[in-house]
Amino acid sequence: MAAGTKPKPFLILTPHGVDHVVCLAQHLHRLGVRITARSYIGDWSRISSALYLQVMDRQSLLQAAVYEKSWRRLSRSTAIAERWDLVDESDLERVAAAKQRLREECPTRYVRVTLSEGVFRLGLHAFHSPDIDRWPFEFACLNML
Repeated sequence: MAAGTKPKPFLILTPHGVDHVVCLAQHLHRLGVRITARSYIGDWSRISSALYLQVMDRQSLLQAAVYEKSWRRLSRSTAIAERWDLVDESDLERVAAAKQRLREECPTRYVRVTLSEGVFRLGLHAFHSPDIDRWPFEFACLNML
């Protein structure tokens, strides 16, 4: 990010979402979500770990590593994604209010993971939208990586 670049609310079209871009775009349009720009993210698997990792403990690190590996496998090592910049926070609020419905409409890819700690299922969603109170932090993370 260039010095002085003003943070913008955003959402991420994940590597899984690339296959569902029309679906997501249509639903966002119906919600009145305004997208001002789209930019390429070259390695979502690595970047997602930085965004999702909020606590540096063993469980969180393990979960981040599992998600990163799962994104790489899903996208055959090229985990391409897009950042969609929104006009303002009201657009992100509309996404947050409809997040569950959007996730149902734009399918999630479920992965079964077996580790020494046990077997669990995780979901790889078509999009990531930061929580309202975290988007400035996540925007900064995206622009540092």
